[in-house]
Amino acid sequence: MSTYTEEQKKVLEYFTEVMNGDIRDEHIVITKDSDGRTDADIKSTRAAVKDRNNAAKMLAEIYDLVDSSMQVNVSNGDTQKLYDDLIAAKEALSNSKSDNTG
Repeated sequence: MSTYTEEQKKVLEYFTEVMNGDIRDEHIVITKDSDGRTDADIKSTRAAVKDRNNAAKMLAEIYDLVDSSMQVNVSNGDTQKLYDDLIAAKEALSNSKSDNTG
């Protein structure tokens, strides 16, 4: 049985993977050839930008980088910057907690 902290870590890792585009969506694509025969293929694509932005927003809220009432608008090009900011904030939070306990 996993601990609550392990489950939290899994959720954070999942959101990070989605935000980075590491999670892939699979779609069934039906094609028809010139003879009228159909074929089904499974195509794998990166998570949609809106889903990646949603994951970034969730991480920002988890790390208290934004108030939940604030709007976070992230264009596709700014996703990496937001990710970098989240990592820096996480490290700063971790450092401040260790400074307070030491």
